[in-house]
Amino acid sequence: MKVVRVERLLDVGLEPGVVADVLQDVQTAIKGIEWPPGSGSFILRDEPGKKRGQGNGVKPIKDRCLKELESLGWQREARVEVTGLEGRSGRRGAGLLDP
Repeated sequence: MKVVRVERLLDVGLEPGVVADVLQDVQTAIKGIEWPPGSGSFILRDEPGKKRGQGNGVKPIKDRCLKELESLGWQREARVEVTGLEGRSGRRGAGLLDP
């Protein structure tokens, strides 16, 4: 899969090298996703006739991405502590993965 654009949502309290490493890991995980599985590409098809419970591929796509990140040493659904956010509103340190 091709990464078209990167939007940085949080860049507080991280060393530039850490940011580059995290970005590289996430891009590697995204580029490793195939859908449908075994296709060698990433194609989402509009399937308006699907009934409830038949799924749309989101869970298997997410699971594949997280599995790739775990292979790079990340932890699934772990809390991330970020310095420099003290006193700001919102959820402090909430995140999906912890490098």
